[in-house]
Amino acid sequence: MRDYEVVFIIDDRQLDVNLEKFSEQVVSRVEELGGKVYARESLGRKQFVYPIKKQQAGTYLDFVIALDPQRVEEFTESYRLSDEVLRVKVFVYEAKQRSQAPSAEAADVPEDAQQETV
Repeated sequence: MRDYEVVFIIDDRQLDVNLEKFSEQVVSRVEELGGKVYARESLGRKQFVYPIKKQQAGTYLDFVIALDPQRVEEFTESYRLSDEVLRVKVFVYEAKQRSQAPSAEAADVPEDAQQETV
């Protein structure tokens, strides 16, 4: 199994049920495919830079899951044809990436450039 981050963009107008019920459906689908859900978070409603399926905004849901690599396509295909889902994107998740954010101390920046000017 491999860890993935899955981001759904949900069309609020097409969503007959609330987001919590949709989240529960995603969790049950992952478990049905033999995976695990480590985290889920609603990132809120956001405006798009350009329209997606003629929509100007949508609600973002973020999941961190563990799933067999051969099952990822099957998982995403089950949502691509859904009217509720505007987009679904799957990324390989590596926990190290978030904890190793670049800092000014680690960068090759002159010491005087790191100091605040008054």
